[in-house]
Amino acid sequence: MCKTPVKKLYPTPQIYQRVLVFAPHPDDETLASAGLIQDTMRYGGEVKVVIITNGDSFKRAVIENYDIPFPTPHDFLRLGYDRQKETLSTLKYLGVKEENIIFLGYPDKGLVYLLEIVFILILQ
Repeated sequence: MCKTPVKKLYPTPQIYQRVLVFAPHPDDETLASAGLIQDTMRYGGEVKVVIITNGDSFKRAVIENYDIPFPTPHDFLRLGYDRQKETLSTLKYLGVKEENIIFLGYPDKGLVYLLEIVFILILQ
């Protein structure tokens, strides 16, 4: 057993503090911020979580999770939907209200292309 005290990477939330968490993919918010989310909820604060993508372009996950050797676009959408459900379940367990969980649904690994299009349109 490790006897070294663990140092928090964030300050203890103040009572009724509001926290906004941005995560690139589902489960990143939990991996990076579960402790902060729990502490904020414990002290009566409010947490909102914004998930930028659905994390739906992970081919190996589709193949392994669904035992599908040649995934179709529908299979990737299914992965994204399942990851959303897992995120909702986990964040509700941590005490975050469902209405405070926002999925933007941007394409996984596709934000660079969207930005390029925006810049092209701006420069025209």
